[in-house]
Amino acid sequence: MHRDPDGEMHLDEEEWRIVGVYADRAAAEARKEAVIRLPGFRDEPHCFDISPMVIDQDEWVDGYVTVYPDGRQQD
Repeated sequence: MHRDPDGEMHLDEEEWRIVGVYADRAAAEARKEAVIRLPGFRDEPHCFDISPMVIDQDEWVDGYVTVYPDGRQQD
């Protein structure tokens, strides 16, 4: 995931990219080093986050609810 210049992860925004899913951290770090040279990424080389994931595990099982700025919710 990509971090903004302030170092924060703004997950309420839909401007994040998954560069890939790798078998280990070393492979993810190697790919990060290649990606930070590409257009669109090279301007913010310190804005990446590598997060571990469990294989063969569901991550989203409950559906979702949209919460609007005025507090309304929609299923």
